[in-house]
Amino acid sequence: MRAPRLVIVVVSALVLVGALLLVQPASGAASATASGRITDASGTPLAGVTVAVWDTTRDGSPPYPAYRTTTGADGTYAVAVAPDRYFVCAGGIVGRAFRMDAGTRPGAITAADRRHVGECSGGSWVPADLDAWGTPFTVGAGATAGGQDLALDDPARISGTVRDTDGAPITGIAVLATDGPHVDNHTYDIAHTTTTDTDGRYVIEALAPGDPFCVAFNSPRDPAYSSRIWGGSDTHCDEMSPHPLSSRPGHVHPGVDATLRRLAAPVANVSTPYFVGTPKVGHTLEGRPGTWSPAAPAVTYAWFDGARSLGTGPTYVVRPAELGHPITVRATATSAGRSATTLAWTKADRVVSGTFWVAGSPTITGTPKVGRTLTARSRSSVPTGVRTYRWFRNGTAISGATRSTYRIVRADKGKRLAVRVHYAQPAYDSTSRTSARTPAIG
Repeated sequence: MRAPRLVIVVVSALVLVGALLLVQPASGAASATASGRITDASGTPLAGVTVAVWDTTRDGSPPYPAYRTTTGADGTYAVAVAPDRYFVCAGGIVGRAFRMDAGTRPGAITAADRRHVGECSGGSWVPADLDAWGTPFTVGAGATAGGQDLALDDPARISGTVRDTDGAPITGIAVLATDGPHVDNHTYDIAHTTTTDTDGRYVIEALAPGDPFCVAFNSPRDPAYSSRIWGGSDTHCDEMSPHPLSSRPGHVHPGVDATLRRLAAPVANVSTPYFVGTPKVGHTLEGRPGTWSPAAPAVTYAWFDGARSLGTGPTYVVRPAELGHPITVRATATSAGRSATTLAWTKADRVVSGTFWVAGSPTITGTPKVGRTLTARSRSSVPTGVRTYRWFRNGTAISGATRSTYRIVRADKGKRLAVRVHYAQPAYDSTSRTSARTPAIG
């Protein structure tokens, strides 16, 4: 049986995402120690660089960190680990082999990590062959595995200036550099962020020399300015178009500039749009614009049942399909020289069953005499509905008399007859209307 494998990795002080969860040796477990020294390329000790231990016992999966520490003033580190098998990495920002997202967690990168490029003991990330990370070492219970040393290069840097269309520098614009494709949907390997200073300038560090890169300006987007991708198309940085960095450690790639267009201020909402009317099947709801600044913008409406679009326009007639659901109106305000603003409002009450409207009571035609036939005439209704009939003799229902016509029998002689019409339709409360009584049957 192959022995389980662990890897020590020196990474930035980032919080690793997903399954990269830090753990500590189990209480009472026999401990061992891994130690070493981290320097720069010239041999100068590096203090404050983060060190982690990576668990590689999961065959066919990337290593997972198990322990972490930082280097001291003399560049040395020592970390208590469980007896097992390890690799060593250092820096953890973009190392040529060791990759991790460094841009989505602001403030997590230490200054010491940012000043140097991460590096592993050799090889690259190959999940199916973790030996490609380098030569592993094994440390036994109570033992110390020393000499796990690495030298880190200075990072490459990108610099530039961001201006508006009048040439004025823009302060506080977000700048993101990535070495992977598709900056727009954030599916990149490595990302680093900063913001422009009062002169519109920025410098992004911690990039691996020789790597390609793309830069996104104003991401996450400031609604006052447009956005731009430098390197690649206007919508993403694809794998064919990133710009290469110099392979010289410490090299600064200047002139990665951007010009952003100031966007029109949006229409400002003062009070939220809403609708009036009862959310009831068959009823009409009317949109109300709320108030805006500037006043009296053009307002358009769209209606929704949850995420399902129902229609557009200032009014909406509730349909049976909305029964039991909340109704939302979405109002979009536009005004000359301003960008549009859209707000939504949902009434807490859910749609209830509709009510029939009936033009009046039914009538009876025909001669009220034994042997003759009477006919019920129902009145119009909204909705039309399904209509059923019941005949009555002096207020008592006549057995089997459930059609719109009734043939008078001998038992009816001297009695007075009436008919009741029942209206029913799905999503509506049913209702009935009863006719006036006939004269006494002759």
